[in-house]
Amino acid sequence: IQLGRYELAVAELEDLSKQLEGKLHVGSADNLALAYIYLDDYDKALKTLEKVDAKDDVYGNILKYYVYDKQNNRKKMDEIKSKIPEAFAVTPALLPQSGLPGSQ
Repeated sequence: IQLGRYELAVAELEDLSKQLEGKLHVGSADNLALAYIYLDDYDKALKTLEKVDAKDDVYGNILKYYVYDKQNNRKKMDEIKSKIPEAFAVTPALLPQSGLPGSQ
């Protein structure tokens, strides 16, 4: 993802998901969703984020907020706004510029 090879990232992470029978860890799911976002495939990004049980996943919630903004879904944006830092609870939504989600 950091090299801008989003299609390759999607292929590798989808393969990992198949190997894990669809049970990606939160960080891997967040990365897959991010790659979909960079490819403007917002439906797949949301579907990926909704597969993991990570209600307190701030990074994932920021990604959801971004997708909802791109889809012009203000209702969902308002629902998730309190779960993300104020710096990201803005319109237009921002993507975090970081390394790997959850890493130090």
